[in-house]
Amino acid sequence: MGNTHAFSAISETRRLGWASVNTFAGQSYSESYHMIDTGGQIGVQVYESQNYKIMAGFGYYYSLIPFSFTIDSPTQFNFEELESGVPQMAYTDLIVTSGAAHGYVVSVYQNHRLEKTGMAGYYIEDTVGDNEDITHTQEGMWEFNTTYGFGYRLNNLEGTDAVFTSGYRRFADMSEGEEPQPIMQNSAVTRTSAIRLHYKINVAPLQEAGYYSNRIVYRCTGTF
Repeated sequence: MGNTHAFSAISETRRLGWASVNTFAGQSYSESYHMIDTGGQIGVQVYESQNYKIMAGFGYYYSLIPFSFTIDSPTQFNFEELESGVPQMAYTDLIVTSGAAHGYVVSVYQNHRLEKTGMAGYYIEDTVGDNEDITHTQEGMWEFNTTYGFGYRLNNLEGTDAVFTSGYRRFADMSEGEEPQPIMQNSAVTRTSAIRLHYKINVAPLQEAGYYSNRIVYRCTGTF
């Protein structure tokens, strides 16, 4: 049975009352294998209650997969001249490579509704869908050309990381205090995951003419 070591660590600026020293940790090589390991630590486990969650333990490893997030489309785009009852589509491809041990999540939001340039408060409204059930957290049908607004849908290009793949949602609106919403996620390491986000717009007959714009923000976070 191996020995367990504990000690007090003290410096001029801090004091650590208890610590553990692992029995071994490092990298081992031979002609036929390469092993990265840690051994001898006590209490390596996930501990949970109603009020806390502790993920205890230290793994001696590093990721061989770099963390990267790519928006594979122009950072700015314009729809063509809009005509009521004639929907237009555009898209953005999102690609994630993540060696994070517990995966990643990509979230999205808009800074405000599509707003007319030079006229604050004049908007192209976000869609509510054919059945008026679309929100920033709930997808719904949007097939009728008499249903107006701005929204998005998702589909997978590589992997299965899209949060939903049927129906449409509207973007979470930061000006209304809505939280960014996940659109792409994985709970494990992924070498390459890719989705396509399709923007859809259809203006109402009495929509005031002009230029409208907003900003769509994507955020990718690794979970280590």
